[in-house]
Amino acid sequence: MVSCDVCSTNLETNFDVGRQIVAKLFILDDGEDLAHIGMLVRAVIESGGENGQFERIERIRVHAAPDMPLEAYAPVVAQAVADGRLDLAGSVLIAPNRPAGRSLAASAAFAAQSAMVSGVRSLSPRSVEYVRYGGLLLQTVALNAQHGLVGIVDDSAVPDDGAGDVLADVPILTLEDLDQAVQYQSVRVVQEVPDAATDHSLAQARRVVVAGLGFEAEEDLDLARELADVLGAECAGTMPLAIPNGWIGKDEFVGVSGAVIAPEIYVGVGVSGAIQHTAGITGASTIIAINDDEEAPLFKEADYGIVGDLYEVLPQLSDALRAKKNRG
Repeated sequence: MVSCDVCSTNLETNFDVGRQIVAKLFILDDGEDLAHIGMLVRAVIESGGENGQFERIERIRVHAAPDMPLEAYAPVVAQAVADGRLDLAGSVLIAPNRPAGRSLAASAAFAAQSAMVSGVRSLSPRSVEYVRYGGLLLQTVALNAQHGLVGIVDDSAVPDDGAGDVLADVPILTLEDLDQAVQYQSVRVVQEVPDAATDHSLAQARRVVVAGLGFEAEEDLDLARELADVLGAECAGTMPLAIPNGWIGKDEFVGVSGAVIAPEIYVGVGVSGAIQHTAGITGASTIIAINDDEEAPLFKEADYGIVGDLYEVLPQLSDALRAKKNRG
């Protein structure tokens, strides 16, 4: 089944506002399961685009049957585009950077003969800015009003408290039930095994402490976890700590090939700052670097930096923050 929540309010083209709203739209309702709910967002360009606004936004929710994987609904979305129920002309269709989201978006792009880009960072009725070459550059493309555009967004922006106000009392438009359209699919879910690695979301974290290769042993990561605990932050690592070291889970490393994050506070400890990593933290509001190498590239990206041995800095920093927290 494909349903659509419609919000008929004009959107400012400032991407900070737009991304907060999009992030809110990607959040599932209580009791909903990512394994069975796919989410797409369509921003419809105002006719003519003279005022530089989107006319409305729509949340398209793809409900999978209990025994069907979301990816099996890709032809359903493609058919909805082909017969006009999901018209992409003059629109930007946005999907979250998740396996099912990418599959549904690709099918929609093919059916509409639209271009598809990943790593979308900026959005307006006339153009889309997205990341190329692992964050080495940002490229801007003009929108084709006839065919629209499909974009993949890392839903790492945490919406402000008021970002969801536009969703209050939105009417719900339900498209024709399309369950019959997937009966020919031979793909069925026969077993679901929960991933026991983590139950947190780095993408939605407001504060993140990231450990790098400056840590000499796996057990030393407890120093980073202690700092994260004091800060009320999630603790993650760089890619080498996950692959090949195996010190953290594969869903716990930050970078262009891992989690792309946009926290209020990012603390990189023993992180050199290679482009593959920093491309995943460009949305961070405040970057703090702790490293004993004053030439570490991360310092060039940082708002604040501490040059020192992490084995000396972290215990002192954690103790100082804990003492301040206890004083109220």
